[in-house]
Amino acid sequence: VFDDRVTVNHNLERGEYDQCHACRRPITEADKQRPEYEQGVSCHQCIDSLTEEQKARFKERERQMRLARERGEEHVGGEAARIIAERKARKKAEREAQARRSLEGEKQRKSAVN
Repeated sequence: VFDDRVTVNHNLERGEYDQCHACRRPITEADKQRPEYEQGVSCHQCIDSLTEEQKARFKERERQMRLARERGEEHVGGEAARIIAERKARKKAEREAQARRSLEGEKQRKSAVN
């Protein structure tokens, strides 16, 4: 879960660290400029410890999050569960409607032949 936690300094003001979403270690803006950094996939601290499978998984997670953002949806959480349920119900209704149309077409073809 990505809850956008931030660091704070002694005055409880926003700190200068972010978090690598792959290894969850703190990173700075300078760390983000390094070639090893890929948002949500790796940073200079974890790139050599991740397998290609893990990197591929993290890249796909980032892609899914981006797609959800583009649709104006949440990727995780209660809202996402509701959207998924609605989408499944809509697809099921579409499949059922297609099956009915197919049956009606078959009946019409049979009656035209007879």
